[in-house]
Amino acid sequence: MTGTAEKIKYGLVGHPLGHSVSPRIHALLGNTEYRLLDVEETELARLLTERNFTGLNVTIPYKQTVLPFCDELSEEVRAIGSANVLVNREGRIRAYNTDLDGFLHLMSGSGVSAKGKKAVILGSGGTSKMVLYALRSLGAVPVVISRRGPVTYDDLYRDHADARIIVNTTPVGMYPHTEEQAADLSLFDHAELVIDAVYNPERTQLLRQAENLGIRALGGLEMLVVQACRANSLFTGAELPGRERISEICDAVRASLFRQTAG
Repeated sequence: MTGTAEKIKYGLVGHPLGHSVSPRIHALLGNTEYRLLDVEETELARLLTERNFTGLNVTIPYKQTVLPFCDELSEEVRAIGSANVLVNREGRIRAYNTDLDGFLHLMSGSGVSAKGKKAVILGSGGTSKMVLYALRSLGAVPVVISRRGPVTYDDLYRDHADARIIVNTTPVGMYPHTEEQAADLSLFDHAELVIDAVYNPERTQLLRQAENLGIRALGGLEMLVVQACRANSLFTGAELPGRERISEICDAVRASLFRQTAG
């Protein structure tokens, strides 16, 4: 992206975007005007200052960077401190967090209750903040693990191996670095549920280990699709699809991912 003179209707801003499937998801939702906007931070600032767009998704590393440019923050954005959706209505930008919808959707279908259970969240970025808010709202006892602390990976196995829920919000294990893994699940004797926000590949090394250990394992693809459905509803006013349609979209995106990673 080299300038913003052209009107942008809908798109995803981030850097780098790599093999994003967001345009495919939005096309399946009927929005063929959605595009990828791989921008440096200075370009992002210009885009948000000029306000020459209708609706944007926001991804790494800008989920917190965009907040000062917004006129209104939804309740969940104020609580979480990060946003992944911006809607421009008559020159005023309102921020939302539809990642929350996606994560809560995963939790509701997991068959695992979070209430009263310790949960470790790997990573401390925008997605981590959303997961922290979501798990607290579900009654869990979450602990954020990050390289810089205050609770680090050195503390993870010593103090938190009793966690029952483990959520990876880092990019560790994402394509093309598919052999990497954010944590060793064999050291968690009581784990009931592992969620990896990574969606490419759909079954990361972390999730494969969880399955081998008999732990419920959920990837980030359905979370991505659900957040996109909610974003599209905010952008266009479209009704939210039901679970059957969400499943159909996930199947179509799986096929797209296979072609991308194999090519």
